[in-house]
Amino acid sequence: LTTNRILVTWFDRDTPAYWAVVLSISGVGITVGTPVQIASGAAGDGVSSLAILDSGRAIYAYKNDSAVGKLVIISVSDTTITIGTAVTTTSISNMVIKVDTDKCVVLAGVGKALVVSVTGTTVNAPGAELTYDTDSSTVVSGATLDSTHVIVAYRGASSGYGRAMTLLVGATTLTAPSAAVIFESNSSTSIAVTAMSASLA
Repeated sequence: LTTNRILVTWFDRDTPAYWAVVLSISGVGITVGTPVQIASGAAGDGVSSLAILDSGRAIYAYKNDSAVGKLVIISVSDTTITIGTAVTTTSISNMVIKVDTDKCVVLAGVGKALVVSVTGTTVNAPGAELTYDTDSSTVVSGATLDSTHVIVAYRGASSGYGRAMTLLVGATTLTAPSAAVIFESNSSTSIAVTAMSASLA
């Protein structure tokens, strides 16, 4: 959240539940705060993703104990964590990407994505889901290029090829203005993408 305060989330298979804690950094020393339970989960699960919105808020995507995709705001004040009210998404989230301090894009497996806006500590109802590729797999990564564009890189389900596509971000909707390009024509996995600028990834 800041240069000397880190938010860590994880899934505890023994509980089973999702947890968060603040780590305070002083020089090379680390002080661990008090862990807070975010939500319960199902044993063996643990699908989750975290994106920092600003110095006091993060948005967290996870799968609950009923295998339903959820989004929630985690607020941090010093080392105190407050968990907001979770909202349901239409798909189980693979990754949540910050677009700006009040908007995110959620990527799900099987080539789906949606826009979610945030008001303070409230996650608003997700926008309409976009299916950007019916032949996508659950191997997917994404990054923000600018306030209106994100890039997704993923594995094709039938071919295994690595594909990439730019998505246009509206107020509550996503569109795919062009078809995906293939960047790897062998079987691809462990795909990760990051933005170097608004036009390079």
